[in-house]
Amino acid sequence: MGITFNAIRDGVPLGFVDERHLPNCNDANKGLVLRVLGFVPARNGDDYGECDAADFLGRILVALALLDDPELPPGHTMPRPHRFQYLGDNRGYLVRKLHELREHTTWCAAHGYHVQWA
Repeated sequence: MGITFNAIRDGVPLGFVDERHLPNCNDANKGLVLRVLGFVPARNGDDYGECDAADFLGRILVALALLDDPELPPGHTMPRPHRFQYLGDNRGYLVRKLHELREHTTWCAAHGYHVQWA
């Protein structure tokens, strides 16, 4: 199912404003993103949590500073005739996602929201 990051204040999530405030990750990538930010993904895949925006932003900035040309593992292609590729090589995905989360988290911090994911 993946996860979506949202802004939350006093237990009330921010209503839909635009896509910038709903960055998300699919099932294949959510564990990677959470681990890089120092969170332990749930074994059952039911990942949710909330973090102060300043703390979350710090985690993002540390991850960006430490990453060196991050890549997801190379994909696999099924033999012909299917030619179906899954878990494809997606160079730079993690850095792009972290920058997307940085933009969202910076907004959250400036407006008094926490970052929530579910």
